[in-house]
Amino acid sequence: MMRRIRLLTVLALAVCVLAPMAFSAPVMIGKVILNESPFEKFGALYFPFQFQIPAPLLFVLCESGVNPAGGCVNGIVSDVVCVTNNQAGEGVAAMMSDQETSLSVGNLPPDFPCPATAAPIFLKETGRAQVLSGKGIPTILPTGAPGPVIKVTATSDLDPTTNITSDTLVVSTQ
Repeated sequence: MMRRIRLLTVLALAVCVLAPMAFSAPVMIGKVILNESPFEKFGALYFPFQFQIPAPLLFVLCESGVNPAGGCVNGIVSDVVCVTNNQAGEGVAAMMSDQETSLSVGNLPPDFPCPATAAPIFLKETGRAQVLSGKGIPTILPTGAPGPVIKVTATSDLDPTTNITSDTLVVSTQ
C-alpha cells in the first residue's frame, strides 16, 4: 500500500512539473514553402495578431556573404523575408526567393508586403535554418492583450538543383 502511495505521489509531482513545460513548447503556426518554379514569386502568411515592431523588418539573405560596407557581396541577393503589419490589422510574414530574376532590395514587386523603404538587415545565407527574429517578436491581439512571442526561421537552399523545395519560412510561437 505504501509503495502505491509513493508511486502516485511521484507521478503526481512529475505531471505537475512537466505539464507546464509541455504547454510552453514552440508550436508552428505557419509555413511557406517555395519550390523551384518560374511561377512562384513569393509566399505570405497572415495572422490575427499584430507584431509589436516600430517598422517593417526586412531580412535579406546574401548568397555570397555580407559586404562589410553594406549590402550583399557582388549584390547577389538570394532571399528576402518580411515581417510587418498590414492595413487590415494583421501580422504578415512573407518570403521571396531569387528564382528567375535577380533580386535586389530596390526591385521588390509592389505586392510584396514590405515597402522598398524598409531598412534591410543583411545576413549570410547558410543553407540551414536561421532564426531571424532573435529572442522573438512580441505580438498584440485585437483585444489589446499581449499575444504570443513569435519566432521567425528561414531556410534557404544553397544549391537549388538538388531539391525541388528551394526555400522555407517557418513562423512559430516561442
